[in-house]
Amino acid sequence: MRRPASPVRKAFTLIELLVVIAIIGVLVGLLLPAVQSAREAARRTSCGNNLKQIGLGLANYHDARRSFPRGVVCGDPNGGWGWGSYILPFCEQQALADALQIGASAPIAKGGSNLGGTSLSMYRCPSDAAPTLNNKRSIFRTGSPAGASSNYIGNAGGGLTLVFGVGGTVGDVHCSGGFASFFKPGAEAEMKKRHTGTLIPGAGVAVREITDGTSKTLLVGERDFSSSAHGDHHAGIWMGTHTATLFVPGRVNDLLTHFKESDGIMTINAGTPGGANTVMVDVSIPADEPYDAWSSQHPGGAQFVLSDGSVKFLLDTINTSTFADLCSRADGDVVDDF
Repeated sequence: MRRPASPVRKAFTLIELLVVIAIIGVLVGLLLPAVQSAREAARRTSCGNNLKQIGLGLANYHDARRSFPRGVVCGDPNGGWGWGSYILPFCEQQALADALQIGASAPIAKGGSNLGGTSLSMYRCPSDAAPTLNNKRSIFRTGSPAGASSNYIGNAGGGLTLVFGVGGTVGDVHCSGGFASFFKPGAEAEMKKRHTGTLIPGAGVAVREITDGTSKTLLVGERDFSSSAHGDHHAGIWMGTHTATLFVPGRVNDLLTHFKESDGIMTINAGTPGGANTVMVDVSIPADEPYDAWSSQHPGGAQFVLSDGSVKFLLDTINTSTFADLCSRADGDVVDDF
């Protein structure tokens, strides 16, 4: 006697379905970090390309003017322009440079006309979610008006030092009024004595003055806007700041970093995890402001363009003494691998 044929099964059992779902979940769990890592690698490469473009713009400016631009140009009434403005013609942004009338008008005027709010991709790290208009870093004073964000900050080196302004008292190094003459070309030699970096207030540094070697001296590095891992650094602005001055740390730090090597706190990703580290904008003169240093959203460190145009990723565990040497153009210290 023949047995009846078994009925054809038309669906998975519940157990089989759960097993398939579990396998898919494991595969997704394995693939997601790889996808995220690949995306970050692409963003980091794009960021590095931005820094290469900035480095090339600075090099072309140097070829044309025989020095790098001043980190911030001070003077009354049209001072306050930053290095990021001066390299625009050398980075295929001639039309914007012409509209800004750099040096022939005040940054506050062009900020008010919204030109200072122009977002430029070459000044934005794709890994950082900084706002288009950086209301933490203003062209004049806090909130009036905000400049377009930039994730790339110039290296002014060591130089947070009280100095005598012309006709003023200790600490008078403001960009306007009676102190403007301190930043005129005749004072460049003095500014170079007080700032050891490559993009410094009030003076243009030439390659011949980088005696430590262009491949071992930083030019520009990253600063992110906000991070749960190392607090808020508030990035920067590319245009300039009308009240740039070492007497008000929050202004010159919109464009540059500067520090005392003796403090030993000039590090990458300095800050408190989860902390809201605000920018110093009052007239006190702190020993240092580490939150106005360099930082990034790239895991483990930040990218920099050196004075020879090369781009390098520096770990946030770098020795602080080595890092300080990289920030100085002519301290004579020997720097090996970094």
